Amino acid sequence: MNDAPASDGVAARAVFYFDGTSSRRHAVTIGFADRLEIVEDGETLAVWSYADIRRADGPTGTLRATCLTALPLARLEIRDRAIATDLIARCARLEESARGHRGVGAIVGWSLAAAISIVLVVLYGVPLAADRLAPLVPQALERRLGDVADRQIRALFGGKVATIRRARLPSSSL
Repeated sequence: MNDAPASDGVAARAVFYFDGTSSRRHAVTIGFADRLEIVEDGETLAVWSYADIRRADGPTGTLRATCLTALPLARLEIRDRAIATDLIARCARLEESARGHRGVGAIVGWSLAAAISIVLVVLYGVPLAADRLAPLVPQALERRLGDVADRQIRALFGGKVATIRRARLPSSSL
């Protein structure tokens, strides 16, 4: 990068670079030449082609950009509005991979579908499975489970449960 006027190089006052290999934030200088040059202390960290730069989700007031040819987690954060405007003007394809409302709508749609699926399984699937499996449970096991559940319910409610007489099944139904 050459030390030319402000149109070619921008001071590191509000531009941060994350290289994608660590979480360390680099305060950098960017240069607007035929490609975007990212420089820290006179050393070029990265050079991005304007055609490969895409907008990433970021906080309000910050332009967060990524590059298709860089590491997946590499990004540039620009907090200065004038610098961000200059970069936006040079990047014709900045918005191509932006999620926007379509991506959010898909996430919301799939989340609703999952929630509805869970409700339907609870309302219809579990009772259906119980009806199919109940005849397979031996009478002795069913009675033992009932006695355990009865003791737990009585302990939980402190004896406030009305006593129900156990009906005897006719011996022909066994």
